[in-house]
Amino acid sequence: MGGLGPKGVDVYVANEKHGLILSSGTKGLVYDVRKNLLNRFRDIVAESLELHMRFPYAVCGHVFFVDAAARDVASRLHGTVLNRIATLLQGIEGRRSPADPPETYEQLSLAPLILAEGRIEMQPPDLPDTLHLHTYCDRMLVAFGQRNPFYEP
Repeated sequence: MGGLGPKGVDVYVANEKHGLILSSGTKGLVYDVRKNLLNRFRDIVAESLELHMRFPYAVCGHVFFVDAAARDVASRLHGTVLNRIATLLQGIEGRRSPADPPETYEQLSLAPLILAEGRIEMQPPDLPDTLHLHTYCDRMLVAFGQRNPFYEP
């Protein structure tokens, strides 16, 4: 899927009449978070841009997995690298209309991984509610319903 070339998404809903109508992708950043953050961020932005260029009415979301240790890595402007990631993601989240910038997503989630325990933080207390993985699927379904009221639940 995509406007400029093939783009892989992890989960999607499409039909013959409308093409792509819902997609969700994932990216992960576990090692060298500070060093690789902007590369992963650019990848996420490019995916949304390419998908929305070809399918402007599609509802697209993304889950960004990151090592929870990013909250212990200092960031000059944001306090921690985890806060920096949250700020970056909030800047490309909230696409409400097909006329909004194609590089933005309808919904995003930031999911810190606690690698030593093998678990994901679903509701990290230090992140905004709008980025919690706990509510990601519900938020995607609401966005889909608003964009596509002709589909029955």
